[in-house]
Parts: sequence; structure tokens; C-alpha cells
Amino acid sequence: MRLFLEESCWDSIMSLPRDIQNKFKEFRRKFKENPKSAAINLESISSFKDDSLRTARLGLEYRMIIGVVGNDDYCLLHIDHHDEAMAWAQNKKFIWNDQISSFQVISVEHVQEQAVASSQSQEDKAFSAYSDDKLLRIGVPSELLPLVRSFKDLDDLDRYEKELPQDVWENLYYLLDSGDIDRIIYEVEEGKRKNEEHEKQLQSENNRRRFIDITEDEDLERILKEDLKQWMVFLHPSQRRLVDGNYSGSLKVSGGGGTGKTVAAIHRLKRLCTETYEGWGKVLYTAYNRALVDNLAVLIRQMDVPNQRFELATVDKLSLDIAKANGIISNNTICLLDDKRIHALWQEVVMDNMSEFSAEFLQSEYVDVILYNDVQTLDQYLKTPRTGQGNALSRKQRKNVWEMVEKFCEVKQKQHIVERNELFNLVARWLNENEKHPYTHVIADEIQDLSNPELRFLRALTPEGPNDLFLVGDPYQRIYSRKLNFKQAGINIQGRSRRLRVNYRTTEEIKRHAVSIVSGIEADDFDGNAESLKGYVSLLHGEAPVYQLFANKNQEFDAIVTYINQCLEAGIRANDICVASYRNDSVDSIANYLTRNAGIPCRLWNRGDKDGVHAYTFHRMKGLEFRVVILADVSAGTIPYRAGNYNELDDEQKRQIDQSQRSLMYVALTRAINRVFITGCGEPSSFLTSLAKK
Repeated sequence: MRLFLEESCWDSIMSLPRDIQNKFKEFRRKFKENPKSAAINLESISSFKDDSLRTARLGLEYRMIIGVVGNDDYCLLHIDHHDEAMAWAQNKKFIWNDQISSFQVISVEHVQEQAVASSQSQEDKAFSAYSDDKLLRIGVPSELLPLVRSFKDLDDLDRYEKELPQDVWENLYYLLDSGDIDRIIYEVEEGKRKNEEHEKQLQSENNRRRFIDITEDEDLERILKEDLKQWMVFLHPSQRRLVDGNYSGSLKVSGGGGTGKTVAAIHRLKRLCTETYEGWGKVLYTAYNRALVDNLAVLIRQMDVPNQRFELATVDKLSLDIAKANGIISNNTICLLDDKRIHALWQEVVMDNMSEFSAEFLQSEYVDVILYNDVQTLDQYLKTPRTGQGNALSRKQRKNVWEMVEKFCEVKQKQHIVERNELFNLVARWLNENEKHPYTHVIADEIQDLSNPELRFLRALTPEGPNDLFLVGDPYQRIYSRKLNFKQAGINIQGRSRRLRVNYRTTEEIKRHAVSIVSGIEADDFDGNAESLKGYVSLLHGEAPVYQLFANKNQEFDAIVTYINQCLEAGIRANDICVASYRNDSVDSIANYLTRNAGIPCRLWNRGDKDGVHAYTFHRMKGLEFRVVILADVSAGTIPYRAGNYNELDDEQKRQIDQSQRSLMYVALTRAINRVFITGCGEPSSFLTSLAKK
């Protein structure tokens, strides 16, 4: 006997009163003992269209709808108050789809009637190019073929989302977006168990995609007791494959915002830290962003990962600690993280020495060519390609650049300064030369924020071998103008690249606006190939983002206060709300206004009240999520931001700035779970003109 839980039931269970949750735990215990006992009281209802559906009591007010499969397998499909639960089940049919080896829940009768009526009035159909056989192979139940055949476009698909099994809607969306039905068929076939035994078929990846086996899973008890998040126990099969897989080398995982990349990475960490194989040692989990690392620390603790088996740190802290601990740099050496201070040193060098090049050019050449490629000599520099660096340089010009680089290094040395990218190269070189690799596995999150010196450093932290690097990121969230290429950094991911495409965080309405902002970006996959957001789909729905413009700041701030109070009155906790802006001074102004004028406590990144509305810059939101996101000071003058020297830049530099600004807005929008409220003064941002309201 197996008991399954349909995924959409999860939120219903978590929203139940605590005493009813306890009754559910008791129900599950008794069900395991004997599902046909009088204590379970499975009842068939004559008015249901599907005679395999049953009801069971959960206290006096609640009813459960349970699907029966054969004599020994059951699935909990729906939980609600008595009348609502009965109404939900009235026209439902619970089936096993042999084409995909998975349960499905479909609506019957009225759907087909509507399909017939619709097909008579429409000529152009969205899926007319695909045979019935192929639609069946991607999971469309035969009963719903007429309905699917009637769809004219994405709007029709959206209109009938609730009438379709969730996996079918997802696959059809992906098909409309990508046109690659063979790829979908391949994924479905991969998710089927090639086994005739019913028991094993029930454990197929396709079935586990929406139906969770809770027969023996005691983690369910823990998650109900501790009010943990669903993802801490249950994973989508696409995530589970990443977590449980054994790889011959490094693995790259990409995906749009909210697709569960970090979730998979945390579960991967737990697996590596709880399983022991010969030669396995300490695991490193690292990221660029300090705020993300602080948040990861909380989530990892909740996951009960053995803390003696892993280390969590930013790449900057880790490189500096290793460098000082091993005498690579002296203890009084300062690692400069601020580009402005580096630029000031370059200006000093240019003023004291004759050169045809500006400080801006030399700084860019040093970081993007010399440090990027770990160039150590003039001969190496003369042979190094300068792809994407603008005009070509003659041999004489390169020699002049190198002379200035040597002068710059002399200034740094006298002032006991090391540039951060330089430090990564120094540490990586020392680790490799001394065959010192402190970790057996490295998990790196938000890798799109890194550049090749950091990748080179990560590569040196662990010896090459099976399961060595687990690299997670999204090219569309690249908010810094840094170059990144695995091959050039010595990392081989050939044949070991995976992409997640299902968004579990952000509503489809928010996601579509976020995607529209980056739709024109030419993103690569960190290895020289094109990346795409085709098939990137959200399974959640809600309100569309609202963008409102005001005459002045006081009006804007008052509107933000009103919106926050409405959210609080709706039962949303202050800790689940984030107000953000592009600039630090804007964040400070808003936070002060909320605290002093409206009595709303705020948390400024890692300081402030324990409970309160978060106030972050867009950059600080990386890797985080909130039920409500408020983006303030978004107007033509602030987003996209244009520095004073913008008009002096060449076309490639302007393109990179525009791309990073679009990516930043995309990041900010995809931090939201349910709601987005955008405000500004004056003219609307060119990124959001379609949303703007005055």
C-alpha cells in the first residue's frame, strides 16, 4: 500500500489550524496501518463523476478527497471545508496515464463541451502542427485532446490552466514557447520507469513531479511540527536528478529566477555532507554576495546539514584568509575591493608617467585582459587575444601598456595593496603549485557574478575528479560587467550542463514582465554558447505588477506606506516585505521615512530591527525572496542609470551597461513571490513604459 499527496494539497495542509494538522498526522498513521478500517471511513459519493474518488473526515468541518488506484494505492487530492471539497470533486476524474507513467487529475464533461464549441469558431490552432500521438506522449490525456486542439494561442492555454493537469499545462506552455516537442518527449520518456511492476511505476520521476509519496516519509512530521518550507523536504524531479546525480567531473546548473537552483544546491550540500565515500572530505559552499551567504546560513541550519563537514564563505573572504594563512601576502596587505580606489591609483600612475592611454583604458585592460587571462609576462601579453576590448593595439602600444602595468604594480607594492582579481590569481597559482586542495567538493552559487580569476580560484580549491564542482547561476542575472568563460578558466563542463525551467517562486504575471525586460539581451551560457529563456514557465498565478508615478517624493513615500499597511492588514508579515531601490541614498531615505513618519520598522540589510520591512538595494536582493517587493525611485532618471561619462563610452561599453541594468531590474522583479509595487517620480523608466500609470 502506498499513500501519495498531490502537490497542490501541500498549501492546504500548511494552512490548516494546528489541531487539524495533528488530526491529519493521526489520519496518516491509521491509514498506514489499515486504509480500509472504519477509523479511516473511506466513502464513495454517488454524485461524483468518477467512482474511484472517496471522501474521508478530517475533524468535523474538513473533508479529504482521495483517489483509489487498484486495491492498494491511494492519493490525497484535495482538502477543504466540507461543501467546498465536495464541489471540487464533483466533476473531477482521477486517472493513471500510461503514456507518461503518472497520475493525473482532470475536469470532465463541461470541458469537452466547451472544446467542441470553441473548435467550431476558430480556424488557426496553436497545436495543429503536432499529431495526436505526440500530444499524448507529452502527457495530454485522450479525454482532453479536443480541448487542447481548440487552443488558438497562449491566452487560450492560460484560460484553461485549471482544467488541465499541471504537468500537461507546463509541457504545452514549453511547446508554445520553444516549438521543440521532441525535447519534451525525450524528457517525459526519461522520467518513465522502464518496468512493468506497478510499484516501481508509481515511483517514476514523472509521477513524483506532482505526487509525493508520504507513506513512510517521516520528514512530513518534522515539516509540520517546525513549520518548515516545502522545498526543504520535497523536490521536483528535475531538481532531484541534480541532487542525487554522480558526475564524472564538474556540473553547471542554470535557470531563470525562482527555478530552484539554490534549493538544489543546498540539497546537494546535504547529500555530500551526509554520505561518506572513500576520499570524501570537507565541502565548500560559496557565493559572491555577503547578504546571500548570510541567508544561506539560516537555510542550511534549518536543513540540518552536519556543520563539521562543510564551510560557508564568500569568495573574497576565503581567498584573503587562505592568502594570509599561507604567507602568499603579508598580514598588513590591503585587498582593494573598491573599483574607485583602484581607479585613483591608475590616475596617480598616469599623472606621473608619460602614456598615450587614459586611466580608464588602462584599468579596463589590466582587469579584463591581463588579470582575466592571468598574464604574468610581457611575452604572454603580446600573444594574448583582446576579444571585445575595442580597437586593436599595435605591438608598440602593448609594450607601452605593459610598462604602465609595471608602474601600477610598483605603486601597489609600496602601499601594500593587492587588487582582488590579482589576489584570486595569486592564491590559485600557489594552491596548484603546492598541490594544496583544501576541499573535495565545491558548490558555488550565483556564479554569473564572478569572473575568470574567481573561477580559476574555485578550480584550484578542489582536485579534478568526479563531483568536484557544482556551479549554479543564471546568465540573465549578470549584473556586473565581468567576463566569464569556463574553458578559459580551466573548467570542463562538456556534456555536464543542466537547465531548470520551472519557476516555483514568482507568479507567471510577474515573471512575464521580468522576462520582457531582458528579452533583447544576448546572454551566453558561460562557455561561449547562447543561452535562452524559452520554456521558462511559472506554475503560480496572481496580480500583475503595478507601476505608479508621482509628482514628488512625499507622494511616492506616502503611497508606499499605504501599500505596506494594506499588506500588513491582509496578514502579510513585515519580514515578508522588501522595499528596494537602485541607490543606497534612496534606500536610506525610504527607510527613514517608514520608520520616523509611519512607525514601520525597517531592516537595512544586516542591521536594524529583528522584525521589520527589509530595505535593500537591488544588488543586495540577489538570491533572496519575499512575498511582497516594492521597487522605489524607478523612473527615467534612475533606471537605467547613466553615469556622467556615459556619452563618452563606445558602443560595446554602452551595450554592456544597458545589459547589466536590464539584468538588475530582472533580478529585482523575480525576488517577488506574490506582489510587486513599483513607484517613481516624473517620467517612467524605459524598461517599464507598458506598466506605467500616473
